[in-house]
Amino acid sequence: MPPFLVSKNENCLLHIWLVPNAKENKVYGLFNGYLKLYITAPAINGKANKALITYLADLFKFKKNQLSLISGEKAHQKIIKIEADIQYRQTTTVR
Repeated sequence: MPPFLVSKNENCLLHIWLVPNAKENKVYGLFNGYLKLYITAPAINGKANKALITYLADLFKFKKNQLSLISGEKAHQKIIKIEADIQYRQTTTVR
């Protein structure tokens, strides 16, 4: 499994480094063991956290109620609980 994804019982924990107020919603890549994401919403009144949940649900094809913020409400480093057992397969690139 990648370092930002931890399987725990029948759930997974996703370790996110969130950058709010971005020009677009996008996945940047790895950053210090976190999955770094850019979100357009501001970090005011939980707007960036709500936008993050919506973006992840759309990105990974989950229902929003399967995702919850369990750590990092007011920090860049966040832990998202995914209520699903995720099977990770590493693929190789054929050149």
